[in-house]
This record gives sequence, C-alpha cells and structure tokens, in this order.
Amino acid sequence: MVGAVLMAYGCIALVPQVLASWQAFARRWADRRAVVRAARGSARPRRVGRVVARCFGLLVFLFLWLAGVILEGGHPEQFLQVTATCHLLAFVLGGLMMSHGVRALGRAFAVALGADVRDTAEAEVLAGLCHRGRRLAWTGGGVHFVCCLMHVVSVLDEPERIGPGIAVGMVGLLYGAIIGEIGFGSAQQWCEAARRAQAPAPSAVAAPSAASCASRP
Repeated sequence: MVGAVLMAYGCIALVPQVLASWQAFARRWADRRAVVRAARGSARPRRVGRVVARCFGLLVFLFLWLAGVILEGGHPEQFLQVTATCHLLAFVLGGLMMSHGVRALGRAFAVALGADVRDTAEAEVLAGLCHRGRRLAWTGGGVHFVCCLMHVVSVLDEPERIGPGIAVGMVGLLYGAIIGEIGFGSAQQWCEAARRAQAPAPSAVAAPSAASCASRP
C-alpha cells in the first residue's frame, strides 16, 4: 500500500515536468514551421518571377522568328519534321540519361521551371548536364543532316527529290541550334547564376583563416 502511494506521488510530481517538456517541444515545432512558411512565402514570388521572365523570353523568340519566316514567304509547317525531332530526342535524352541519369534530368527540368537549386554541388552538376545537352543537341542536328545527305546521294537520279531532302536536313540543324542555344544554353546560364548565388562570400571565407592566424602564437 505504501509503495503504491509513493508511486502515485512520484507520477504526480512528474506531470509538471512532462507538460513543460511537451510545451517546449510544441513551441520549437511551431517556430520551425513559421520559419519554413516564411522561407516558402519569400521564395514563391521569386520562382513565379523567374518562370514569367523565361516564358516571356521564349514567346518573344517564337514571335520574332515566326514573323521573319512569314515575311520571307515561308510557312511554319515547313519546320515541322518528325524525323528531325526523333534524331534530336534520341541524342539529347538518350545521351543525358546515360551520362547523368533520369533523376538529374528531371531535376534540371524542375530548375528550368523555376525551382530553387539546393546547393552549390547540385548547381555544378546541373550546369554540366546543360553543357552536355547543348553539345548533344548540335551533334544530333549534324547527324540528322548527314543522314539526309546520304539519302539525297542515293536519289541523285531523281532531281526532284534532292531539294526537299536537303531542306529536311537543314531543319534538323535548325532544331539543334534552337534546342542547344535557346534551351540548354539558357538553362546553363541559370544554373551558373544559381551556383554563384549559393557560393559563400569572400569575406565569409577569409574570416576563419584570419581568426586562425590571430590565434596562433
């Protein structure tokens, strides 16, 4: 009976400590959630601004390019070639998946759509991915042009097919230039800008070294 009374008294004495611990935990959790909400709230306008600026630049490019094509007497349908698209996708997507993996490729698309870069290491990886994608786009366009030239050489006895064959090859080069420079070239600049933003300031790097030198005898 005495033991039960002492145990009940001990449990009652522990109740305030348990409540204080739970209150401190809830306070820390609420503060952490407030910091996360503030960070997300401040990052969301920046992300929306980046997406709007990039989409606006893309629309300006497409409008001016199509206007030039139409003013020259051409038709936008002439630039829709399935074979050129297949060659470009084979080189770009296949090459990037082989070198960097599907996850890095998906992360690059997320950053292109306005997502923030996690750290400097990720920014360097994504910048390398964009650089390789840029080279693969040009390579795919060149290979498509060579394939079209091979087809043209095989039909030299039919002059009416030479011009369209060369034109299809030129469309592949055009696709490579647009995807390589407008797409991956711009994405590489975004990743390099994010890497510079993530890099520590020179004063922050020099401060520990100065402090260590001052602490030496």
